[in-house]
Amino acid sequence: GNKFTFSVFVKAAERTQCTVQIGNFANQVASNAISINLTTGAFTSSDATRTWVEEFPDGWWRVSTMSESSNGGTFSPTVLLSDGSTTSYTGDGTSGLYVWGGQIEAGAFPTSYIPTVASQVTRAADALTLTTASFSFSATVGTLFVEGSIDRVDTSTSMFLEISDGTANERFAIYTNSDNSSQAIVVDGGVTQGTLIASGSPAAGDIREYALAWTLNDLALSVDGQTVVTDASATLPTVTTLYLGKRGSTSANALNGHIQFFAYWPLRKLNNFIQQVSA
Repeated sequence: GNKFTFSVFVKAAERTQCTVQIGNFANQVASNAISINLTTGAFTSSDATRTWVEEFPDGWWRVSTMSESSNGGTFSPTVLLSDGSTTSYTGDGTSGLYVWGGQIEAGAFPTSYIPTVASQVTRAADALTLTTASFSFSATVGTLFVEGSIDRVDTSTSMFLEISDGTANERFAIYTNSDNSSQAIVVDGGVTQGTLIASGSPAAGDIREYALAWTLNDLALSVDGQTVVTDASATLPTVTTLYLGKRGSTSANALNGHIQFFAYWPLRKLNNFIQQVSA
């Protein structure tokens, strides 16, 4: 079916509870309303995989819900005030709450807020690109550290970072694979030199810490302080650019998540260091 997501920022005023929903009454296959207490952040919904709540400063909450229809149609995003027990009641003409930044978009999950005025807007993916010439990159040794999370778990690859020549043939990369495993890969001359796979599968929103180190014939990865995974036979790629949150060779495999911290050292750090720094 066609999937659409409605997101909106809400804040308590005289009323402290509301329900957010999106409906397509003619062709609806699946929908989900989410009811939230804007004082405590406690919420209820019938399907946690179709609803999201994110806390913001100064009492604001971003509430999102996804609906699915069989063949499109007109969707009706709605914010319903509650008196604490029901959304169907006689109001007093003055009590309400604050609502801002409502957004409806095609897709099965909410993206970051996209400002619009009179027409729809498509914004580029949130990603950072930096040439290796602009920092102290070494062609022979290195260690990467990245801390972040993915917003959803599905069958696509989510790229935390890549250092490459803009192709898939020369690269270092750290990512969550399509099977939801945490991995790093090194490719030189179009040949995979090493695929390092950590144990465990992150859930949506889980913060994970990755540390990857390399020199000739010596690759090492630790995730969340786990036992270091190594590969003792590897040549190194020739790279030019750092990509955070995306791949260099394609617009596919964007992170769809958050990066909280990133670091690079022009040194092959010891295995006990990468295990400790990722813990």
